[in-house]
Amino acid sequence: MDPEILMQSEIEDSGLITIGNAAYSVLILPPLVNLEAKAWAKIKTFLAAGGIVVSLGLLSYEEIDRGQAIEEDVLHWFGLDANSSPRWNYWQSQVSLTGQVQAQSTQFSWARGKQCAYFLAVPGGMVQSEAGPELLSFLKERVLPAVSLDISDASRKSLLMQVRDWPDGSKIVFIANQESPEIEFGLVVEASAFNLSGLNSPLLAAYPCES
Repeated sequence: MDPEILMQSEIEDSGLITIGNAAYSVLILPPLVNLEAKAWAKIKTFLAAGGIVVSLGLLSYEEIDRGQAIEEDVLHWFGLDANSSPRWNYWQSQVSLTGQVQAQSTQFSWARGKQCAYFLAVPGGMVQSEAGPELLSFLKERVLPAVSLDISDASRKSLLMQVRDWPDGSKIVFIANQESPEIEFGLVVEASAFNLSGLNSPLLAAYPCES
């Protein structure tokens, strides 16, 4: 999400951030070097309303709005201080003096700050796919998805899924197979998110999905 779009978003008292017809209960921030002060103010409003914000690897520390340094405030909201700023470790070279790439630790460290602000420490040299399962596990514990995929072969990671809500209360699930040959997966539906009265078919079923 572009910071300008974030600044134009609306925050609902129910803890949702709305952009046009779309609404989100969770905001995930990638590693950030800088962030506009107005965008950061909108994130704080979202947190205060009950939204969940997860930041990965690096929190904003460069000042881009003159006279509006936000690093100390950002660290405070995510449960950190200047001495534990992730920027000191994030940019450390992963190559030794002999030119050999150093192995990355896959032990993840979480910090919780104010409201529902969470920070996941991820070294800059770590392959992002290694942090993906950790992030997904964390989110599933806190946000019950209306629909989720159950894939027996964990190496198959080329499926994309999106669930859209329509004004009449119905939902449409889009699933795309990006690269792999046919994949068999389970579609797990949270009954409370749908009007499933009188439904005879199982809520967990296997479907083939070809690229």
